[in-house]
Amino acid sequence: MTLFDQPGLVVYRAHLETARELWLASRSPAPSRRVSGDEIASAVGVAKLIAWASLCEDCLALDSGLDREQVVATLQRIAVTMLILDAAGTCDACRQETVVYRFA
Repeated sequence: MTLFDQPGLVVYRAHLETARELWLASRSPAPSRRVSGDEIASAVGVAKLIAWASLCEDCLALDSGLDREQVVATLQRIAVTMLILDAAGTCDACRQETVVYRFA
């Protein structure tokens, strides 16, 4: 029987190997999606719009040149790093009572 065949040390060695694997996994870069220049430009454009006014999806789409689905996706992308408030209110552009978006 060797030193590492003892029951307590086998469990300890398994914990060390698991800890080493977790440590190595934490040091490896996370897989990321490449962001295109168009996505960055659309995010900047939408961010500029909601920085100055509370706007609905339709007005954001009209002012940014994106369609509604792209506006929603862009808002979700921005919301990962910045706090966006979405609440019922009056759109500053079209004056309709609807859900408007703005920075907190």
